[in-house]
Amino acid sequence: MVRKIGVIMISSVLGACATGGDTRLTAGTSGAASEPVSAEKVAAIEPAKVNPAPYKGFSCERLAGDKARISEDLAAVSAGKAGSQAADVKGQIARLKGEEIAVASAMLSKNCR
Repeated sequence: MVRKIGVIMISSVLGACATGGDTRLTAGTSGAASEPVSAEKVAAIEPAKVNPAPYKGFSCERLAGDKARISEDLAAVSAGKAGSQAADVKGQIARLKGEEIAVASAMLSKNCR
């Protein structure tokens, strides 16, 4: 039992490392807020390639939480409310869109709702 818990804890830590850890955005940490990005511009930004493999080890509940967090972060960056520098915004949006795809892929493979 203790060994099983240890393996689960290690898997969680490695999963967080593999996905860059906690990628939540926090307001005001990168300086002044950027200008809002129009929906058309957000749609035109190509998603970054994000490996879905680490997410496949997550539970459906955790994946749903990550999906919600990514959506919130994407909305915050797009609205200019994440304290992001303007040069940083496109990269953040691309990364978040890539994470959305990776999480969706993992949810699909696990038949999550």
